[in-house]
Amino acid sequence: MSTPTVLLHPLGADSSFWTPVMPLLDRAVAVDLPGHGSEPALPVGAGIADLGSAVLRRLDAIGGGRLNVVGMSLGGLVAQWIAAEHPERVDRVVVADAVPVYPAGMQQMWRDRATSVRASGTAHVVDPTLELWFSRAFLDQDGPEVRRARTRLGATDPEGYARACDVLASVDTGDLLPRMVRPTLVVCGLDDADPFRAAVDRFASDVPDVRSVWLPGRHAAVIESSTAFADAVHTFLSGTEPDGGIDTKGSLP
Repeated sequence: MSTPTVLLHPLGADSSFWTPVMPLLDRAVAVDLPGHGSEPALPVGAGIADLGSAVLRRLDAIGGGRLNVVGMSLGGLVAQWIAAEHPERVDRVVVADAVPVYPAGMQQMWRDRATSVRASGTAHVVDPTLELWFSRAFLDQDGPEVRRARTRLGATDPEGYARACDVLASVDTGDLLPRMVRPTLVVCGLDDADPFRAAVDRFASDVPDVRSVWLPGRHAAVIESSTAFADAVHTFLSGTEPDGGIDTKGSLP
């Protein structure tokens, strides 16, 4: 029987983010991160270790055991922590459109975002987030993926969102990367923002067993190019990577 695969969503989403991908992967389960969907927020001051521990407790409650971990953005940071701190729980890990640490300008952006969301809710971050996540052509189609993301972002609990922003403003998993000893696939959108694209090289240099794949799209290329993403993940998780199918160098295209 294949190893279950847990899917971890980005900031402001919930488990429904993975709706286009779930049917394309074997034994996949998507869970809500703390402060998102049905999961209550963690206390003020919680960090990435607290988010990762909360996810593992949730997984223990629904079955536990070894698993593959797939995370995007905020979920990708959680996936890094789980893979490094609990390798005995992990077979393989996929980190999509994530960084180990944000540059100083983005750290301040997250602090400012936390303040504004606490004051005014999440409605004002919906459009900027969608423009980061999806290409203009994909947004203009206004398909179910875009509509789902718009609805979910606007409905996310402001305090849960803000506390996740607090985590993003301070997180640094750089010291964990050499301890991510399980086979790792790094995925990034070809048109994602520069820090996420540059992080592919950081992962390639610091993670012991790593390969990478680039997808058409921006920050949420895993959804905009969901079939290509699922194909890459399936190939990687099966351990039958064809020659030329997955780039093992990790350099910017």
